[in-house]
Amino acid sequence: MYRISIIIPVYNVENYLERCIQSIIKQITSNDEIILVDDASTDSSGEICKAYEKEYENIHYYKQEKNSGPSKTRNLGLERARGKYICFLDSDDFVEDNYIEVMLKNIQNYDLVICAYYFVYDSKKEKRIISMPSQKMDDKNIVQLFKNKEMLNSPCNKMYRTEIIKKNQITFDESESRGEDLLFNLDYIYYAKNNIFIIDKPLYNYIMKNTGLNLGLEEKLKKRFKRVRKVSCKMKKINNSFKVTQIVLYTYLFHIYLHLKNKINKGRM
Repeated sequence: MYRISIIIPVYNVENYLERCIQSIIKQITSNDEIILVDDASTDSSGEICKAYEKEYENIHYYKQEKNSGPSKTRNLGLERARGKYICFLDSDDFVEDNYIEVMLKNIQNYDLVICAYYFVYDSKKEKRIISMPSQKMDDKNIVQLFKNKEMLNSPCNKMYRTEIIKKNQITFDESESRGEDLLFNLDYIYYAKNNIFIIDKPLYNYIMKNTGLNLGLEEKLKKRFKRVRKVSCKMKKINNSFKVTQIVLYTYLFHIYLHLKNKINKGRM
């Protein structure tokens, strides 16, 4: 068994992939593994992965025959993971030099650790910090995390215990093309809700590219509501309080706003 499995989904990121891999490989030992899952890239990403696999015994490369999206790609990584702990990196992002050291130190005493991160605007070369105060979270104050969706949503600023994931068969919802990360995290938090720690140090760099700014605006309201219903059920399963009901209501209103905004913008074209 490895100490940590680092799962990196890969799809057409030839200009970013080496930066991502290099940022993590210099922090790990032969007791850790990197799992590169290529979602049928059409650029040179696959060749870059193969070169790293050939050079390092603890880097493993898998390729999907057809493009299937991030959920199936991450699920394949979870199937192959042999580490005691799991973390995810997006292949166009990168981590700070002390990412592994700090995350690993804290996961010893908790079931889930969540770090602050830099939100980097790729085109403007600007960044802002997404954070919460360092603290232990439990089912009483977990609502604070629910309110901070930027800290909650992504799997990439977190370290998980593999045992909890595999014992409870937690996977990414392959029927969803958006919001699957949040659903995964809520499933995991249900089992870890009394033993979560927030690290206020930004250890991860999340790259926002122009191509993603309006992602999802075309999504139909019915599909949005179906996903919000899933989120609502999972949140209430963790903490069935009035504050959670307020968060869910706000989420519905926010998606109505996005839907109407898209309709108005279309009308102006």
